[in-house]
Amino acid sequence: MTYFFRYFMAILALVWMSSCTTRSEFPIVKKDVDPIRFQIVEDARAALGAKYGYGASGNKRYDCSGLVHSIYSKYRISLPRSTYEMVNSGTAVEKADLQPGDLVFFKNRNKIDHVAIVSRVSRNKTWLIHSTTSQGVVETPLEDSVYWRPRVVTYRSIIHH
Repeated sequence: MTYFFRYFMAILALVWMSSCTTRSEFPIVKKDVDPIRFQIVEDARAALGAKYGYGASGNKRYDCSGLVHSIYSKYRISLPRSTYEMVNSGTAVEKADLQPGDLVFFKNRNKIDHVAIVSRVSRNKTWLIHSTTSQGVVETPLEDSVYWRPRVVTYRSIIHH
């Protein structure tokens, strides 16, 4: 195939794929969200692409609880540093009541070992920002993950106004 034809087909594929997603699946954080919640999500998004670092909480390296701890501490919200202790913070909420800035906790072999920040919620998806050992800081939908979805232990709201 010629270069032009390959280029044309690639553009066509991108246009087709972008038309397959609806805006309701990928909403941006609404402006009527509590300002602290909005800022927490924006700060978490600023960390996207940072590398994973065990015990790290800044300088473009984070572990999961280090990411959460560092962002919340900017807003003088005190949280324990470890995921295991952090899970007792705030109040439990139902998945249907999640808001941006809430936390989702996960277990592995009956031990709570991972935490993520809710970045956006739509009718069908709950988007999370978290630091994973394999990819670093990413934003992914919980419902699309065969790895994370079955490991959810609890949803917690930390921000109370």
